[in-house]
Amino acid sequence: MIVWHQLIRTRGGAIVYRIALYEPDFVTHVFSVCTPYWPPSKQYLSLEQIIAKIPFFGYQAQLANGGLEDIIQSKEEIRQFLNAMYGGRTADGKPAISMEKGVLLEKLPGVQQTPLLSDEVSIPLHPPQKDELEFLNRSLDIPVLYILATNDTALRPELSRNMERNIKHLTRAEVVASHWALWESPEECNTHIKSWIEGVVFGRKVKL
Repeated sequence: MIVWHQLIRTRGGAIVYRIALYEPDFVTHVFSVCTPYWPPSKQYLSLEQIIAKIPFFGYQAQLANGGLEDIIQSKEEIRQFLNAMYGGRTADGKPAISMEKGVLLEKLPGVQQTPLLSDEVSIPLHPPQKDELEFLNRSLDIPVLYILATNDTALRPELSRNMERNIKHLTRAEVVASHWALWESPEECNTHIKSWIEGVVFGRKVKL
């Protein structure tokens, strides 16, 4: 997400759009890899209702419903859980996560180290909460770059089909990668971002 004076990185793609929506005087440009934009809705949908509409969001129920803390307790168990979340596979090459069910706990002991994680992981939790009803009629009028990952099974390409309705100045790009596009296709992602910054943010006045 690009602002006038600095570049801000966030984990959790939807947050970048919400910050731009909540702070329109602060944010001038946004780019997002994999995560499409969903505008605020006046109709509340529970997680169960969302999963009924989008079955491949089912993994979120495992994270939200509690109980994992009773199963995943040791440092090694946490490490194996994160390995599974970040694409680690079993010795026979099979994934240890299902987008519909979540992490397949019975496979955790055999999950191999994922190349996407270092030995130590620090993940911030609990972002600030906002009442979305305040922003129902506020549009996202700033330039946005959305980079679609063609093989993303968590945030599938079809979820972005209506973004043009809600973002006036949208630029699309795509990379052949999974949900972890920034790790798998860093050069391609950076090429799209660089081109957009030069052409849209700075209007080709600055050479990076």
